[in-house]
Amino acid sequence: MIQGSMNGKDAGTSPEVVDDRPLCEQSRFRGSGLIIAIIGIAVILAVAFFYISAERREDARANAAIGAAEAVDSAARNVGDATQKAAEKLQSGH
Repeated sequence: MIQGSMNGKDAGTSPEVVDDRPLCEQSRFRGSGLIIAIIGIAVILAVAFFYISAERREDARANAAIGAAEAVDSAARNVGDATQKAAEKLQSGH
């Protein structure tokens, strides 16, 4: 980081070095921050994908349960209809 000196005649003209690390070390720290940010975003996206796919699996399970319940309902109606027809035949004497 560079700051101008505020003392005397040369205020704002002579830069003062505050960070005395070499430039390559400074850029390495900036690069590692970028890598950490990218990794953080990737983790967030992976967690979001996991929750979205888990929700889809739950929806598929619910749909399968509804389908099974509808099949049982249909079978019960068929049995009820057949029973009613058999009872009507017995009452009519045929």
